[in-house]
Amino acid sequence: MEVPGRFELERWESEFAANSARLLSLASRFPGDQGSQRHFEGAWSVAECIKHLTITAQAFIPVWARACTLTDHSFGAPYPFWWRWLFAGINDPSKMRSSTPGAFVPSSALHLEHELALYLKERKIVKQLANEMYIGDIGGIKIASPFVSWMKYPLDFSFDLWIAHERRHLTQAEKG
Repeated sequence: MEVPGRFELERWESEFAANSARLLSLASRFPGDQGSQRHFEGAWSVAECIKHLTITAQAFIPVWARACTLTDHSFGAPYPFWWRWLFAGINDPSKMRSSTPGAFVPSSALHLEHELALYLKERKIVKQLANEMYIGDIGGIKIASPFVSWMKYPLDFSFDLWIAHERRHLTQAEKG
């Protein structure tokens, strides 16, 4: 995956659609209790990966919703090197490993179909907010990361970061 230099709604929606197809295939690839089983020590089950993505979306949604009520016209500014570096690391698990903060660690004994249904609802909200941000031309507003409170980045970058994070955990989930 190429690291984007700036937010582009068409590219983002294409990545969103590709991840949607990957998500929908998980239930058929891991039927019954297979999606709830950890396949090797220290790994999350498929259901835990999806629950983590739900927790992440739920952390971002109120931040995005508040930001979408503001006005700013610096949307679409090119991402500086450090944001592209962070994006590349989040996007590729082999480049960046970090511990997941406790609040974002999913509980075990989850059922994949249930977690997937919940996450798909959250994703609809995420897509709606990405469109509101783009149409409202407010991508340049700085938001605080819901994961690391001292880190602030542009609203438009946060949507690219979110999609990269989703792709990262879908890759993890697909490995079972």
